Amino acid sequence: MSRAMCVGAAAGLMFLVPTLRAQDPKPADTAQPQYKILVQSEGEWDADITITMPGPDGKATPTKAKGVETNRLIGGKWLISDFKGEFGNMPFEGHGQNGYDAKKGKYVATWVDTMSTHIDLMEGTYDEKTKTLTLNADTEDPNSGKPLKLRLETQFKDDVTRVFTEYVQPEGQKEFAKFMEITYTKRKK
Repeated sequence: MSRAMCVGAAAGLMFLVPTLRAQDPKPADTAQPQYKILVQSEGEWDADITITMPGPDGKATPTKAKGVETNRLIGGKWLISDFKGEFGNMPFEGHGQNGYDAKKGKYVATWVDTMSTHIDLMEGTYDEKTKTLTLNADTEDPNSGKPLKLRLETQFKDDVTRVFTEYVQPEGQKEFAKFMEITYTKRKK
């Protein structure tokens, strides 16, 4: 690219950036109740995990594991989560982004981890009465690659305890089945 083209592109950006900034939506008011659960989730959390998987006989066999989730806020609006633990006696890592989409009027989230080759996209709502965030996703089974529906519920028990429950509905099944439950306990600063 010639020097004249670079100068021209830079000059064009000088005029374009203020126009784009003027079109930015109003910043989120993080004092609004939609952001309360995100702010509350910030920090480091110990995770006690119970995974319920059917064994060879078809009966559910609970497996216990431990992990640590570290959450940080960006601008008070977006919660960035890093999880490290184990899954089936194998090291496991996951990374999520959670927030409230004011245009949709819904909570939104993404998730990637060491077991999958795709990104999960979720959205859902918060029930103030039960203090439960419910997110839903259409994804795929990491083992078979077949379609799988997820329902992820996080109940906020108090400021230092929350319970995450994952329900799965494999293709062809009519009901969701409980797959995993994680009790998170916030570490003291």
